[in-house]
Amino acid sequence: MMRNGKKVLVIGLVLLAGFTSSASAVTKGMKKVVEDALDFSVRQSMSMFGEMKDQKGILPRTAKDGKMITCDSGWWTSGFYPGTLWYCYEYSNDPQVRAAAEEMTSRVEKQKYTTSNHDVGFIINCSFGNGYRLTRNEAYREVIETAAKSLSTRFHPVTGCTRSWNSKKWQFSVIIDNMMNLELFTVASSMTGDNSYYNKAKSHADRTMVNHFRPDGSSYHVVSYDTITGKVLNQVTHQGVNDQSAWSRGQAWGLYGFTMMYRQTGKTEQAKEQIPTNENKTQVAVNEQGKTNEATKHTKEPLKPGQSAPKNEKQQKEQTAEAQKPKRKARSVKM
Repeated sequence: MMRNGKKVLVIGLVLLAGFTSSASAVTKGMKKVVEDALDFSVRQSMSMFGEMKDQKGILPRTAKDGKMITCDSGWWTSGFYPGTLWYCYEYSNDPQVRAAAEEMTSRVEKQKYTTSNHDVGFIINCSFGNGYRLTRNEAYREVIETAAKSLSTRFHPVTGCTRSWNSKKWQFSVIIDNMMNLELFTVASSMTGDNSYYNKAKSHADRTMVNHFRPDGSSYHVVSYDTITGKVLNQVTHQGVNDQSAWSRGQAWGLYGFTMMYRQTGKTEQAKEQIPTNENKTQVAVNEQGKTNEATKHTKEPLKPGQSAPKNEKQQKEQTAEAQKPKRKARSVKM
């Protein structure tokens, strides 16, 4: 009996060792797949920069029939390519990629004064937002703050939302896409400690949660509000099959926007439509009033109202350890 028990134990350990080795091989294999894909992304993005660098003031928009379609900074996707370059720089730590990101980011700067539509959030946060996050360039900070002020002019206190379009077709149109622009507000609030930006973002998200989503979780594209009463006038679509359809790109806007708002606020109602992953369940940079402070940005637990510094030795050690982590060496990526 004892001998049989030992045999079973030995067989179990051999199987466990084999499984562990196999799991490790899969993990290493997946890591290579991811790194190969990112290396390819860097090469492709820099190849595109080779085409764009001499076209001053112009940015890539899309491709058609094998040819690149370009745009100026006023087109709503103009900040996407600069943002992509910043992500490539974050991965590669390559100074050439950073220089490309800086050049393309500079091409959208004048949009910080845009008050005629909500796309300023898309344009500036993707470009200057990521640039500031990675470099702490103070000039980028000024652009972000100015853009947030511009976007603020579109917020209506009665509707509780930021207006999307100036179309006369609707009295006060708010599209689901607008959830993407709220991050500019939360970033500006983090930088300045000005809660008015955060409050606008929170109000808009709350109203969108109530009025844009159907019981099955799908969303309307456009909701129009009465500016006198704040009541909903229309729930329709401008893009999609019909007014009751689920427009896939709009669903993605909502997915990102509410996940971002949950990360920024720590409020579970912001996760109503999406369940965030465990690593996003701790609010690390925004307290209950939306205020932030650099001294607390590396703490691993929610801040208390008004907290502006690590509250104890544990938080201080966390912040110090994070700050002392060695920077990633530049990757050699063949162009």
